[in-house]
Amino acid sequence: MTSRIEGAIATSSTTQKQRISEPQIPKEISSPVPPSPKVVPPVIPKKLSDEEIHKLEDKLKRLKISLEPCMNVIQKYWNNVSGAIARVKEAIQAGWCSNPTGLFIASCKKGVKPQKTQVSNEVNEWFNWTRARRIVIAMTDGWVYTPEGEAVRLEEIMLKFPLME
Repeated sequence: MTSRIEGAIATSSTTQKQRISEPQIPKEISSPVPPSPKVVPPVIPKKLSDEEIHKLEDKLKRLKISLEPCMNVIQKYWNNVSGAIARVKEAIQAGWCSNPTGLFIASCKKGVKPQKTQVSNEVNEWFNWTRARRIVIAMTDGWVYTPEGEAVRLEEIMLKFPLME
């Protein structure tokens, strides 16, 4: 029995000696340090000048859009603002927009632009006829432009110059 106990003590003392003589390095230190994630700076919203704010405020007032709830959205999604304004104009003209502020905010966030409305064949035919006679030179969003640069409502000028074949 003495030999078993001596053998166990000898083995245990050898293991203790090895532990003491060999430096123990914690696993956190011995493993390579993982690369730190790339630090991406937060997107800083565009700082609008007073002039830009006043111009935008005028456009939004004409469309009955409240500026107050829109400011954060405008700064964050500045590139979508002009498309959103056009979308609200189109919706109001079509008569389906009951909440212009909500539509503006949603259009800014989603980047929605106005749907392209097709010109009716009658209007297209009239426009080509009047343009060939240099009565008008361009047409956009219900407005027609004369060679003198005057903007006239489409309905008004169509009554003034009816299509004659």
